[in-house]
Amino acid sequence: MAVSPPATIARPAKRPAKARVLATYVSTQLDAAECRRLADIAGGIVLPGKTGASLAVQMRKHGYHGWLVLDPAVGKGAKPAVTADSLFGADEWLEREQTAKADELLSPGEFIPVGEADTLKRVIAEQVVWTATSGGGRAVLYLDGRWLQNGAIQQVLDVLAVEANAGTSIAVAFGDTSDPLKLSGAVAGYVRLLTEAKDVAVLRCDLGAVGGLANGAAWSSVGTGTSNRHFQPPNKKTSSGAPGSCPSALVRDLLTFKMGTSLAALPDKLIPVCHLPCCDGQKVSRFNDKAWAPQVRAHNVQTMAAIAADLVAVSADRQAKEWKQVCAAAVDLRRRLAVDTHDPGWDVVDQVTQWSVL
Repeated sequence: MAVSPPATIARPAKRPAKARVLATYVSTQLDAAECRRLADIAGGIVLPGKTGASLAVQMRKHGYHGWLVLDPAVGKGAKPAVTADSLFGADEWLEREQTAKADELLSPGEFIPVGEADTLKRVIAEQVVWTATSGGGRAVLYLDGRWLQNGAIQQVLDVLAVEANAGTSIAVAFGDTSDPLKLSGAVAGYVRLLTEAKDVAVLRCDLGAVGGLANGAAWSSVGTGTSNRHFQPPNKKTSSGAPGSCPSALVRDLLTFKMGTSLAALPDKLIPVCHLPCCDGQKVSRFNDKAWAPQVRAHNVQTMAAIAADLVAVSADRQAKEWKQVCAAAVDLRRRLAVDTHDPGWDVVDQVTQWSVL
């Protein structure tokens, strides 16, 4: 039988500094009140699409003055209509951002299939023009995750160097049917993009949001569920993670998301405990029913924010190395847990493994 969840969500007294924001990226199926709570737990909020813009206006109207940006969210393949005078209804999108009092303007964006060099050049050029004519902001790129692999990332960097040579800031999101940063070599490509391109922000991610900050991202955002930690490329199966289900809980020491039922199956002494205000020393295995969904979302965001706060507290030249060590420790702990429990499922190969050997 499921345990009744607590009535309220604990919030930290102080948010991370605005200069290096780790925001939360929410589903627009959440209401404005929960969006506000999650924004306060993190360093701000990213809201997607037209529905997100309406949510942003509600939040502002009800007193939210924190950091907020809007993601145009065309990453599923919707192709903006380009005319001689405007890009994807640039005036309309710009008006939505201004009405929401967005802290940064984001261009309308467009999905870029891997290997399509002409599309890559055109989209980057158009987004750069949009930022110039709109008074600033970031050029948004929705990249197939395979652009991060092998030599493809060099092509992206080369085009950025030409089309954004005036120093245009960019924001990126990555698409795949699963975790884009799990693709072979993707983490190395991601780090190259962050360190070799100018002023990069990451629209939505999971643990890569923290890794992004450690490797120089201006800001990043972590999705509250599997469906908004990356986008689905066109004509691909949509991932799960609707707000009506119980999201998996982030276990900090393992840097992995696990269902409460899986955690409860561990020997009692091995069940993870969370000492952050969201849980106050309780076992993470209690997240075993969809009624806990708001609380597990809060736990995940607060856990990610705590990891990020520890990283940005060290000197900038040590942050990437510190993150690699955190990931290496998590991989080692998973391996020991797999041996102790005789369950090889704990020793997973994922993006954390790539971070640990970068």
